[in-house]
Amino acid sequence: MNVLANIFIPQQDTGSAHIVYESLGHSVLRPDSTWIMGIGLLCFMIIGLVRFRSVSFLGQLFSTMFSDIHWRTVTESVAMQNRQQVFWLNVCFVLATSLFLYEVMVIMHVDVDMPVTGILLFSAIVASVMLFMVLKLLLHFLIGYVFEIFNVSYSIFLCKVLSVSIFGVCILPLAVMFPYVNEGMYGIVLTVVAGAAVLMYLWRILRVMRIILRDYLSLFYSILYLCTVEAIPMICVYKILIVEIA
Repeated sequence: MNVLANIFIPQQDTGSAHIVYESLGHSVLRPDSTWIMGIGLLCFMIIGLVRFRSVSFLGQLFSTMFSDIHWRTVTESVAMQNRQQVFWLNVCFVLATSLFLYEVMVIMHVDVDMPVTGILLFSAIVASVMLFMVLKLLLHFLIGYVFEIFNVSYSIFLCKVLSVSIFGVCILPLAVMFPYVNEGMYGIVLTVVAGAAVLMYLWRILRVMRIILRDYLSLFYSILYLCTVEAIPMICVYKILIVEIA
């Protein structure tokens, strides 16, 4: 029981956008879990809807990480009948990722110099994540249009949306659980999320390179793609999240 008490601590509502927890004799600032549970419930409902509309799709989606056969099956099904399922899983990714970023910002006392807090700050993060995804998507298709490689560009696009769909489902339970864990567990949760993000990103890069090599594209295009669509956006995200905020 003491172990559980050290992980999940009762909350004391302060009436603000945040909650002050009493832990080990000192106060810990945490996000208000009231509306966070609502966002989490909405995401779980989205996943349930996807599961209801296509019973085998989620299982096949995760199998794409290990099986080329399932990869071909899922990409063909997305093109034919599962576009809506992928769209809603991407919505889940945006909400879950934004929720986790918001929680980290609150718990780690990150000052972003913005006049909003609570759910308004969360909404601003959602808008930022969506804008980043749209700009990256436009850049991706712009390269496909300039080099006239539309089929390859579409295959890489599918790889992107499928990878974020998987990551969104994986990160959701941790995002919902994060406000309730003891501060001693922060490092573990952050390590798990960071590790999952790195593994998913590496898997996506390897899958993209296989698509490029499969279609016998030049080394020049491979380097151009990795630099413009992957490296530059990640450097921008690193500068914003790590350099500016720190």
